[in-house]
Amino acid sequence: MHTCISTVNAYDEESQISSQLALINACLAAHVTRFVPPEFEGPPAQRGNHIGFLRAKNRILAHLDAHVPRDTLQWSVFVSGGFLDYFTRGAESSGCLMDLGMPILLDMEARVAEVPQGDAAGCLISLISVDDLARFVTRALELETWPREMRAFATRARVEELAEMAERATGWYPSFRFSPFAFSSFPSHG
Repeated sequence: MHTCISTVNAYDEESQISSQLALINACLAAHVTRFVPPEFEGPPAQRGNHIGFLRAKNRILAHLDAHVPRDTLQWSVFVSGGFLDYFTRGAESSGCLMDLGMPILLDMEARVAEVPQGDAAGCLISLISVDDLARFVTRALELETWPREMRAFATRARVEELAEMAERATGWYPSFRFSPFAFSSFPSHG
């Protein structure tokens, strides 16, 4: 096998770490050339460490940096932002996403936009479609060498702008709910 692209995610910190370390070790044992950790979100340097699965992701990247020589296994974090497809239930590509069990930022069924406040007010988020990310990954596979991070071009907008796009697309006007939560863990390019 030439390339292993991991999409395994567990929201339990220890399960996430053990599954990824097992996959990395299997890649090394099988002499796989390239590995993609299950990032597919914002830049790791900009995310927090306050949620278990984010701590797990940070620990996995620290392990790769410290213990996996790049001449043994090339690896790269694919920085893409969040998936637009979470807002388009029923679209062909949205079927490949796991159900988060809750809406993200826009609850299309309840017609509510969750607008962050405090340190997150006015924050730009980056969003990409699964199809566009697939094209990006396909092109990345053609590269001779991989940097530590590869960034895909994504749509950047504030939550209010996403709500306006939803209004234009659906004809409904969302109500806004203002939330005093830290927004640093949501996929963003700054």
